[in-house]
Formats: sequence, structure tokens, C-alpha cells
Amino acid sequence: MSGDSAFYFCREIASTLSSTTDDGRRLQETLPSTTWLMPPANLSWLTGLWNGMMAGISGRSVRFCEAYTFYAWPLAYEILPTNAQPVALATYGQTLVMLTNGNPSIITGGTPDAMDEQPVEFCQACIAPLSAVGVGHGVVWASPDGLAYVGGGGARLLTGPNQDNPHGIMTRDDWQAINPSSIKGCLYEHRYIGFYTQSGVRKAFVYDFSNPQGMYFLDFGVDALYLDDLQDTLFVLDGLNVQRWDAGSAKTATFRSKLFRSTKPVVGFACAQVVAESYPVTFRLYADAALKHTQTVASGEPFRLPGGYYGRDFQIQVETTGAIQGVAVAHSMRELAQI
Repeated sequence: MSGDSAFYFCREIASTLSSTTDDGRRLQETLPSTTWLMPPANLSWLTGLWNGMMAGISGRSVRFCEAYTFYAWPLAYEILPTNAQPVALATYGQTLVMLTNGNPSIITGGTPDAMDEQPVEFCQACIAPLSAVGVGHGVVWASPDGLAYVGGGGARLLTGPNQDNPHGIMTRDDWQAINPSSIKGCLYEHRYIGFYTQSGVRKAFVYDFSNPQGMYFLDFGVDALYLDDLQDTLFVLDGLNVQRWDAGSAKTATFRSKLFRSTKPVVGFACAQVVAESYPVTFRLYADAALKHTQTVASGEPFRLPGGYYGRDFQIQVETTGAIQGVAVAHSMRELAQI
């Protein structure tokens, strides 16, 4: 046979026949399965794509199956990144993001024999494969420097300085302190939830894409999680118990503002107001890291704060089981009314 030979369909015969003769029939379609292989034994990260395709990681490569033929994985449908090891796959739209121990890559294409890889100049390796989640408009994962993102709007650190938050949410040291390599992530109700283990204690954080100025940290975590798209429900494993997320009684949440810093010492705030869905709400005011006032707020009416001190760094904290619409502090009731 020559190198470009092919097998063609001629006719069907019964399996019980031991021989047949050439009756001069015209050759028909080419045999499509000559290059088909079984899925690699080490195939992982099986990911459903568009147009009946699936992708997976095999060793140092990303493999693709024949469209709508999930048992056929031709070796020709392979992408081998240079100087990087694929560790996770996630999708948004008709884009596959390959996360590696180096830079990520974006893979696009309409058929498995036409997939195109485009490396992203974003030096943020994936250090927790289970943290990789498609969030509709992009992909999020845990990197050494923070919670990383690549999508239609480019690549950036969600927790670092960016266009939404010039000062950033967490420094690299703060991020490393939560043990980011242990993060297991999911997208639930348009929020990224990351479960992690810090010094043997399970904890979690919530990043809200609609409010990218901060993060919510939880003092509890889970062992495993499963998102049921049909029921729009997140199930979590806590020890031996499987529970629905966000289905029990409300827990007390603590919201702490950023530091409001003055160039020189100023007189302390004189009044405040808390607008919430439900009361009571515990209000705390800090000045130069010292607690200056604690008050149980029973309504949305303004209230007075004690004076007699100066400060440069001010911070506000509220504790409640409900939602907070806003907290305001001012140096006078007239100033508060204008906020």
C-alpha cells in the first residue's frame, strides 16, 4: 500500500460467510475510523465543548474526540503546549481555556481537526486545578498572586489592583496565607465561591462579580461540592452530611469597610446611619485600629457618636443576619443629610 491509500466501503456481507467474490460494485465512502483510538488511559478533565466535541488532558497534551463520537480520540487532534503542563480545563461561550503550570492558553475552533491555540501573556499559573471554573464571560482560577481571570475583557487578577479596584482586595502575602492551593471553586448565583483549608480549618470566601470592591469570608467550609444545574441548587458535603447551600437559618455576617485615611489627624465622626433590610444591626467604629464605639442599631434613623478624640485611619464594621444597603458617617447631622 502507498502512504496515501485508504479503505473504501464496498458492500455488507453476513458475518457467517468465510469468503466472497468481487462483483464489480463501485467503491463508496472512505472508512473514517482508521485513525480513531480509544480514549487514553490517563485522560482527565473531560470537558464538554460545542459542536459535539469533548476535550481532556492526557499527559502533557490536550486531546479532542471525534465530533459526536465520544469513544474516538485520534492522536492528530492533539495540542501540546510549549514548556508547560496542562493542569485544568474550563470553558466560556465557545472558548476553551487551558490552564497550566505556566501561562494559560485560549483554544477555539469549530471542529476537532481545526482547534487553534493562542497563549495568553498572563503569567499566572493554576496552583489549584479544582479552583478552575467557567463563569459565563470568562474563567476564574487560583494563581500564586491571587484569584485570576481570563475572558472576553482580557486577563487580570480579580483580587489584585485592576480597573474595578485600583488598590486591590488582597496582597499576595494575604492571598498566600489562606493556602490557595487547597481551593475548590464553583459558580453559584453569579458569585464565585472558593472553599479552602487554612491551618487544618475549613473556610470559604465569596467573590461577587456585581460588587468587585471586596470579598466575603466565611468561617466554615466543606469537604466536597456539587452544583445541580437542573434544580439550580448547590449541594455540599460536610463530614458525613450532604446539605443544600443557602437553605438553613441565616448566619451572622460581619462587614468591614476599607481604611479611610486622612493626611493628618482629624476630629472623630459625630453621627452615623445604617440602612438595612432588617434590624437590629451591630455597628462598630474604629479609629487608628482602636475600637471607639459599639452600638446596637434598631432602625434606619441617624444616631450620635461619642467625640473627644482625633484619628487618621477610620474603619466601620457592621454585624447582621440580613442585607445592608448602606452605612454612612459624618461630622454633623447636616452633613449626613447631604450624603
